[in-house]
Amino acid sequence: MVGDSWTYKVIYPDGETFLLSEKVEAVQELNGTKTYVILRDDAHHISTEYLWITPDWREVKTFLPSIGNLDANSTVTYSPPIRLFHIPFTVGETWLVNSSMTTVTELSKSKTQTVSLLIEVRKVVGLEDVSTPAGTFRGFKITVSVNQSVSEVSWFDTALGQVVSGEYYNDQETVSQTIVSYSEVAPVSSSFFALNEAPVSWVETSRKLYVQQGTPLLSSENSL
Repeated sequence: MVGDSWTYKVIYPDGETFLLSEKVEAVQELNGTKTYVILRDDAHHISTEYLWITPDWREVKTFLPSIGNLDANSTVTYSPPIRLFHIPFTVGETWLVNSSMTTVTELSKSKTQTVSLLIEVRKVVGLEDVSTPAGTFRGFKITVSVNQSVSEVSWFDTALGQVVSGEYYNDQETVSQTIVSYSEVAPVSSSFFALNEAPVSWVETSRKLYVQQGTPLLSSENSL
């Protein structure tokens, strides 16, 4: 629910390590669909992004407030939304992600739009104990495959309602992410998304998100 947060330790192949936090910031309706706005950020605001995810774990939109050292932002919308997880999990279950990705990139004086196709196969391959700095969890192991090659593996604990560990493969390199701490506003349940929370109207500007009343709620100015 709103206010829940998690912190992960991310390790790159060259040994670089940093902490990545995720927090449920608000509830918002997008075209009549209830979503939770999740802020994902690190201490240096290099990996800042906002995710709009439905209570049944479908990603509708992603907003990146800046790209590298450019004064730019990027919004990605998915049609249909990406089914990230299929809860309740069943070992052996497979589902196909087939979504059109529309990416709008805005610089100070220009705007570009591209459309591409995202095709993935997601599968629940097992249930395992996962030891992390935040404790030991019972996680469903989920693989994501692109062109018959596994691109990521994650372990999702249904009691916590969150991914507790993951490995992401790119160009034969592996980036790992492991939960180190978490804080929940409500008692632990099968999902951190509380279905009775009222939606809040938000306005998206070039590099900030505001509540409809105009009071700044989130600022993602990049200090790079």
